[in-house]
Amino acid sequence: MPIASRRCIVRWKDRDGAMRALAIFAVALLTLTSAAYAWNEEYQDYQHITTDGLGSAMTLSTLPESPSAFLFNPAAMPGSIFPRIAHNHSARHFPEEGAELEMDQLDNDYESVVLPLPLGSVGWGFTLADEHGYDYTNHPVGRFPYKREQVKGGETCIAYSVGSYPISVGASLRKFSREHYSANEPASALPARIMPRFADSLVEGEDHSFGVLAGLPWIRLGYVTSRTDARKLQLPVGKETVSRQKEKRCGWRFNPVSWISVSGEKTELAKRPFAAEGTRTEGETKISRGRSVAIRPFPILEVSFGDLDGKRAWGCKLVLPALTLKYSEIKDFLNRIVGSAGRFFTDVHYCGFDLTLW
Repeated sequence: MPIASRRCIVRWKDRDGAMRALAIFAVALLTLTSAAYAWNEEYQDYQHITTDGLGSAMTLSTLPESPSAFLFNPAAMPGSIFPRIAHNHSARHFPEEGAELEMDQLDNDYESVVLPLPLGSVGWGFTLADEHGYDYTNHPVGRFPYKREQVKGGETCIAYSVGSYPISVGASLRKFSREHYSANEPASALPARIMPRFADSLVEGEDHSFGVLAGLPWIRLGYVTSRTDARKLQLPVGKETVSRQKEKRCGWRFNPVSWISVSGEKTELAKRPFAAEGTRTEGETKISRGRSVAIRPFPILEVSFGDLDGKRAWGCKLVLPALTLKYSEIKDFLNRIVGSAGRFFTDVHYCGFDLTLW
């Protein structure tokens, strides 16, 4: 064989090997990108961690003192002869630097109201429009180690509870809808405050919960079971997949004296990833725990310290006539929400208030 022909064969083999390596790299990159994007399409329930959930007992399953209690345990809604409303806000803002505008990374406002009935209480909660997600679309490249994506949507929840000491029961129905956007262009190529016109996928679903709260005022035991069914529509191909998760939550709260309380909770969450309807897929089960100590040095002030699944948290509550002001924060929790181990701005802050109407 001529030398020139052999050189051509060698070069062709080198080119073929390079093409195979490039194809393998592209498939691996696509797989990793899809996995990272799928994380953000899973259930992100950070909006249900209210100021009471962190600031008073790390859980609302045994805390029947807040209008937002039914988000965790529908049996834990407070009994009252007057209506009560609540506002809970969770956010993590990037501060202003130079000429840049402040960027709102997490955004969620949850409103709730509890209305007394002749028999029991009914609670209703909802998020404001587009208050159900997080936004990185305006981040400069490399500034923060989080995925650039926007999620927006909302949800409503209605619950009913009946009973008092020593036992109460309740049930709730929650419906949600989310739109997931992604931007593949470099962030510097996107004009400020501009997001993609069409969503990449739509996720909607509903959650059914049943709860029990039992015990005396100084010792409370709570149990909640819930099931969430979700449906995802992938755009623009129109591919539809479904997912399901089941959760069991057990909590306890002990008040040895009026000015101190100790509480704990264990949550077991089993979920299946999105797949074609009727397909049997392997799920995963996660177990998390929370615990705290709350101290009331004055009748109108309560301060608590604890952890939620290993993340330190603290909170405070100021109880005024007909009005309760609350603040709490959890350390290094942001990476759990965004699915990335970020080094900056990792604490998540919550604030809210309860108001009794008459």
